[in-house]
Order: sequence, then C-alpha cells, then structure tokens
Amino acid sequence: MQNTFLKFVLLILIITINSFQDIKAQSESKSELISKIEFCEKNNCDYQKDTTYIKLLNKLCFELKYDNNDSVRLISKKSIKYSKQIGYKKGIATAYLNLGIYDILSGNNSDKESNKIDSSINICKEIKYDSLLSVAYNAKAIDYIHINKYEEAYINYLKALKIAETLKDTVFQTILNTNIATLFTIFDKETESITYFNKALILAKNQENSINLGQIKGNLGNLYLKKGELEKALILINESIEIFKNTNFDPWLSFAYTTKGSIYLEKDSLDIALSYYKKSDSLLANIQDNIRKADLLLGFSKVYLKKKNYNASLNYAKEGLELAEEINYQNGSVKFYDILYQLHKIKNKPILALKYLEHYKTTSDSIDLKDKENQLTLLNAKEQFHKEKQEINETTNKVIKKQQSYISYILIALFIAISFSYYVYSSKNIIKGLNKQLKQKTENLEENEVRLQSINENQEKLFSIIGHDLKAPIIALKNILKLIKDGSIKSEEFTPFVPKLYNDVDAMSFTLNNLIYWGKTQMKGFKIFPKKMDLKTSIDESIKLLSEIANQKKISIINESTENCYILADKNHINLIIRNLISNAIKYSKKEDKIILKTNELPNHYELIIKDNGIGISEETLTKLSNIESLVESTYGTNNEKGTGIGLKLCYGMIALNGGSIRVKSEIDKGTTFYITFPKAKI
Repeated sequence: MQNTFLKFVLLILIITINSFQDIKAQSESKSELISKIEFCEKNNCDYQKDTTYIKLLNKLCFELKYDNNDSVRLISKKSIKYSKQIGYKKGIATAYLNLGIYDILSGNNSDKESNKIDSSINICKEIKYDSLLSVAYNAKAIDYIHINKYEEAYINYLKALKIAETLKDTVFQTILNTNIATLFTIFDKETESITYFNKALILAKNQENSINLGQIKGNLGNLYLKKGELEKALILINESIEIFKNTNFDPWLSFAYTTKGSIYLEKDSLDIALSYYKKSDSLLANIQDNIRKADLLLGFSKVYLKKKNYNASLNYAKEGLELAEEINYQNGSVKFYDILYQLHKIKNKPILALKYLEHYKTTSDSIDLKDKENQLTLLNAKEQFHKEKQEINETTNKVIKKQQSYISYILIALFIAISFSYYVYSSKNIIKGLNKQLKQKTENLEENEVRLQSINENQEKLFSIIGHDLKAPIIALKNILKLIKDGSIKSEEFTPFVPKLYNDVDAMSFTLNNLIYWGKTQMKGFKIFPKKMDLKTSIDESIKLLSEIANQKKISIINESTENCYILADKNHINLIIRNLISNAIKYSKKEDKIILKTNELPNHYELIIKDNGIGISEETLTKLSNIESLVESTYGTNNEKGTGIGLKLCYGMIALNGGSIRVKSEIDKGTTFYITFPKAKI
C-alpha cells in the first residue's frame, strides 16, 4: 500500500517486537553483554558448546538489531553454527528469529528473508518452545502487514494470542491485543478496534510499563473521538497526557495534545482547541513525524475556518495539503481538499472550488475502494479462522466415534466370554457347580443388560447433543456466512449477529469440553494428575470467565472464599467442576439474583460452598444425579437457556475421582446450595 498512514501503523506494530527480549527477560546493555561474552571466551576453553554462551550471543544480536547490519548477521550465523554442533534447537530458533526481526526493521522482508521466521516457527513447533513461538507468530504477522497480506496477518496474531493466553503471559497478551486493535484501524473498524484496545487496557493496568498504558489510552481516546463520544475521549486523553508528561515521551505527548485539541474543536471551544494545537506544534518542532504534522495543520485550518479567519485557514490548508501529497498521505489529502473547496466557495472563486471538489471526490472514491478491499480481506480472514474451528469440531466427532467403537468391542468381548463360560461349565461332571455358575451368570447378564440400556440411552443423548446443541449453531453460522458470501446481506448487516454468534460458539466450546471429559471418564484406564493447587485461584478464574454471562442477567457473583486453600487435585478437573456449577447457578437464577461462593477449612479437607436463590432442583432430579452411569435430562434456564445434562453428571464423577464428596440442598423457588469437599494438600 502506498498510503503513508499504513507505514505509521507498521512502525507502531514493529515496536512490539521488543517483547522478544525486553518482556521475556530483563534487558542488558550491549557493553554488559560483550563483557560477559569475552569472559566466556577467555575462561572457558569449551565455550562454543556452552548454551549460556549461545544465549549471550542471541541477546547481543537482539540489542544490535537497530544499528549494525553486519554484526547481526555475523553473530546470528555464529549462534546457529554452535547451536547445531551441540543440537541446541532453542538457540537455532532464537537466532533465526533475530535475523527475521532485523530484516523486518530494516525493510528487507523479501520472501527469502521471511523464511527465517518460518524456520524459527517450525523449530519451535518441533520442540514445543511455545514462549518463543508466540513471538515468532507476532513477527510473522507484522511481516505480512508489510506486504499487504492482512488475512494471514490476522490469523498469525490469533495464533500468537492463543499461545500467550495458554501461557498466561499477560504482558504479551497486552501487546497482541494492541496489535490486533491497530490492525483493525487499517480497516476503519472502530468498534472492533476499541474492543481489543479495551482488552489491552485491562491487562496493562496491572503492569509497570506506563508508556504502553499511555499509548493504549491515547489510541482509545482518538477512536472515541472518531465515534463522536467526546467525554470518553477526553477522559482517556487526559490520562495519557499525564503519563507522557511523567515519562517525557514527547512523540506521543504531541499526539495526545493534537487529539485533545480536536476534541475541543468538536465541542466548538475554539480557543482551547487552538491552545492544545500550539502545545503539540512546539513539541513537533524537534520530532520528525510528517503524518502528525499534517494532522496538526488540518486542526489549525479547521479552527480558523470556524473562527472565520479565512486567510489563516487557507494558509494552513495549503501547507498541510503540500505536506500530505509529498508523503502520499491520502487520508489527510482528502480532508484538505474538502477545506480548500469550502474556503474558495466562501471567497467566491468557483473555478478553484470546483477543482478541489473534483480532487476530493476522486481521492474519496480511491479511499472507499481500498476500504472495500480491506473489508473483504478481513471477512476472508475471519472465515478462514472459523474453518479452522470447524476442523477442530470434526476432530472431536472422530474421538466420539472412536469411543463408540470401544464400547462395541467391549460388548463383543463380553458375549464371547459368556459363551465360553457356558461351554466350559456345560460338562455333566459339574452339573451342580454349573447350576450355581448359571445362576451367577444370569445375575451378571441382568446387570449388564441394565448397564447396556444405560449406555444406549447415554449414546442417544450424546447424538442428540451433537445433532442439536452443536450442529444447529454451526449450521446457523454457515448459513449467515453463505449469505455474506453470496452478497445477500452486506457486512454492516452482519454486525448485529456477531454477539449472538460469539455466544453460540462459546457455548459450543463449553459443551465440547464437557463431552470430551465425560467421554474420557467413561473409559477404563482414565487417569487423573493430582497436584497441589490453590482453590481460590480456580474460583477467581472461573468467575472471571463467566462474569460476562452473569452481567447479561444482572446477576451478582459474590466471592467470599479465603486465601491459601491448598488442595490436592487435578487442576483441569477442578476448573471444570467450578465453572459448571457456577454456570448452572447463573442459568437457573433470576435477573438481579445473587450467587455466593465460600470456603471452609475442615480437618482433612477444604469445603467449597456455592449458593444461589434460583428456581431450585426437584427431588426426582436430585435422586437421578446420584446415579453416575446415566445422564439427566436438562431443563431450560430462567432465560430459556438450553443445557445438555452432562455438566452436573461430569461434576459428580470428577469430584469422586479426585477423592472429594458432594452434597446438595435445594428447595423449589428458594434456591440450591452445593457443598463440595477436596482433600487438603500437604504444605
């Protein structure tokens, strides 16, 4: 893309590559690193086979990324050579990524160069080096933006974000959410951009990087200005200004002043707007940033146009247009064409006014065409991401079919065993013993018949869940996407469906997770991996995951659990148990109800209490819950939420597997209280 605005966005994104070292570890100066390298070379005769030495080389290479081309290449090749000699694949992956990052920063991102990042990605996948893999995906996404492949960039950002979330790396999650938000600004998708910036803002509030927090608030303020939400914009911009003042970060302080001036311009507070534009102008005198300079000139021109000082407005507009055309800043040029058209119309110069009007329309059409191309690219990226999710669903279906095969094999083996037993004990010499065995086998067969009937019922229930709760939302999503693909609906008509589709996909994901774990618990040889864990941490995480669903019904979740409740259990099981129980409490609670969670210390256990004042559970359903082998028919929630009946059954089974216990007290229309115990961990 020729537009310089995109180059500005790319520079913002490239800054985030620093996460590779500056975030993963404390940065060291070049001189410190060189001293350590020289010490290794002098005092360790076998330093070339030392992973510590290779790590120092890679760190130094990263520190030199901005200013020393030959050194970056030389040191990286040395690191790759030594790493290969000792089979140190982490060193090889890091060196390749260093080379790829340098090539992006220096603008040498040809197809050959980008393969260096691909090489790093492949090695990281092979050795499961996820912390570096997420950074490599981020670098790959930035590389794709540089060559206008936005669909691939979007997908790589999502891959990086998924890994960062798995690793619970909140700092890198902040960077990736910021990058995705910045990507959406290319498409003029303010709403989605604001969503990702807000995610980054929440994550950044608990971090020490105040400049990063200021940048996020500044960007958010600018986006709210574009949406016309001036009060929100003003609050965020004021907060960012304080941060940039305290850190003496003049480039972004200038941006914040310009944005604040534009807010007051929209409020028609012209003198205040002019004062902030002048503050920004004084900072830009020592900063080489032509895009911000053009935006500032546009602000001056608009202020003087409203003040009816047409000569001053004209001078600023001409200067700004000349600068915008010089740097090919189309988004700026079109705004200057509009102002110059208005000014020449006011000055009664129709020929010049017509000239600028024609320029305005031509440039606007060009920008609109690019916007449509970008919108199509974004939709393609989203469709690709949904295809990958669909493939995951198909894989899950294969797992379920495999489980059915296991059940069939068990039935065949059981039939063979019974037949063989009957043949062996049919001898005349052991008629008396045979009668006894036949009696026992008959009882076993009756038990097996009951169990088989339960298995068949469960199997029918599973197919019902897959056929309705999973298949129906997927078909709905497919039909909507087909309408968009066929052009039956426009992209803006698709937007109202997004929250509903997101909730459907989230529900599918939760149902699939329950199905997989329930299926595993039904298989012989299923193992658990108990470890020491903090019960309160799992409670906090589950409440955070379900807070949005609770907010939709205005339900308050009150967490009265205590600190340091260390239990011995499988962490994945405990998270699933707590989430299912809270989710059920939300489902069967009425609007504006309360859900209370408490923990009690017992002699050998910790007890978790989850209490709601919802519609309650009938005695018949409570009786069925105690039978682990059969599923329970789920009822609709207070907001017509549909369930599967697997969640509570899964909780009962997993609590037992983890050495705990569960009991329930419930009254219809008064609420339900679950009491769950888990074994204490040794401190």
